[in-house]
Amino acid sequence: DLRSLGSETDLALFVRRVEAFPGLQHQHRITKYPLLRSSVEKKSGLWQALRLRGRSPAKEIMSHAPQPIAKSLLKLDKELAHDGGTLCCLEIFVVLQVLMGDAPLAQLPRPSRAKIVSAQTNRSRESLFFQLLGCLSAKYAVFRDEMFFQLSKQLTQNPSAASALQGWLLFAVFAHALAPSAAALPFLLHFAQDSVAKLAA
Repeated sequence: DLRSLGSETDLALFVRRVEAFPGLQHQHRITKYPLLRSSVEKKSGLWQALRLRGRSPAKEIMSHAPQPIAKSLLKLDKELAHDGGTLCCLEIFVVLQVLMGDAPLAQLPRPSRAKIVSAQTNRSRESLFFQLLGCLSAKYAVFRDEMFFQLSKQLTQNPSAASALQGWLLFAVFAHALAPSAAALPFLLHFAQDSVAKLAA
């Protein structure tokens, strides 16, 4: 349980700050972020089937997933993607799944190929949280943005109330400790505002 790291009081403070922020426009919906990759390629059979059913591929990629992702949510610079960036994004997602209680600690790769987590055998969720926090503090802003978008994905249509609570605690603590890029910030704030409004309804 991550409540020792971020209390429900911290979460309530985060919600109040989000509610106090001036309203953002429709064009800042999280699925409109320019660097968000579509989960399926245009013109593919799956893309066409989603469109025929009135479902957006961008919304599809930003919905809770019980399984690890196969590629980053955000488009990476080619050089960064080939230099271990994609692997780093995939590992961040598994770490978030573990921290939210969506996956067991045993699902973490051992050893960590992207160097997100240490190879120690007695890992706990708390130590994992601090390792991820330290790693994201030292890495490029694109990885911090990726982490926030992954959290937003896992908070969208999450079937588990316990997992969602852990996810919002993580979102609140990370938002306090790690700043997303200026480009991503309005989209993440819109997501938080929209989510808070839906929870209050």
